[in-house]
Amino acid sequence: MTGYDFEIADGDRARAEDALEEVEGVEVSLAGGVVSVAYGPDEVLSRAWRVLAVLAGAGYSIYDPQRGRDVDVDEDFEAVLTTYTALQRLPGR
Repeated sequence: MTGYDFEIADGDRARAEDALEEVEGVEVSLAGGVVSVAYGPDEVLSRAWRVLAVLAGAGYSIYDPQRGRDVDVDEDFEAVLTTYTALQRLPGR
């Protein structure tokens, strides 16, 4: 894994594509069903969280395989940030 990945499914692709803008450090593959966040400063995850909020608003479900659960973009930022920070400290990151 080169970044922190979220799996996405079942959303309004056209609505999401209209709302998304390119965000440095965040790769969005609606066709592949993945939002990949490069490891870096916490601000990178903050920018990615805005992308996830747009996707959630377009009806996508978001799953965090690192934590093994669905993501609630209104409630889970701090918990995901804790995991994101811990994972990037692992050797080889």
